[in-house]
Amino acid sequence: VVLTAKNRQKLRRLRTPVEICPTSNMRTLHLRCIEEHPTIGDWLSVSHPFCICTDDSGVFRTTLSNELKILMQGFRLSKEKMAQLALQASTMTFLPPAEAKSLQKRMEIETEQVLKEFSDTKLRN
Repeated sequence: VVLTAKNRQKLRRLRTPVEICPTSNMRTLHLRCIEEHPTIGDWLSVSHPFCICTDDSGVFRTTLSNELKILMQGFRLSKEKMAQLALQASTMTFLPPAEAKSLQKRMEIETEQVLKEFSDTKLRN
């Protein structure tokens, strides 16, 4: 669904998290590349909360890793920005508060480890 300017403003004002499925959106909106997406660039520029998801991986033949790769490459996002987006997504769950907090903590630990591994790999190469 392409948002009207009025609805986009309302989402921004309320800081309502948005779910984006790159492959599905590219196909259903007939985009040649992810950079043509009608809202991602805007959400990134204003640090609006959004999460990257897959939309029926059986139909669209994609994985979450691939969706993240599309976003990272298309918008030239750093590993740190991708980690930030992943952590941000962990705050957008419908889990009970205690479970959500536990998930966020696990993701913080995992993200720190992954970024450290990337950093260590760069130092060795």
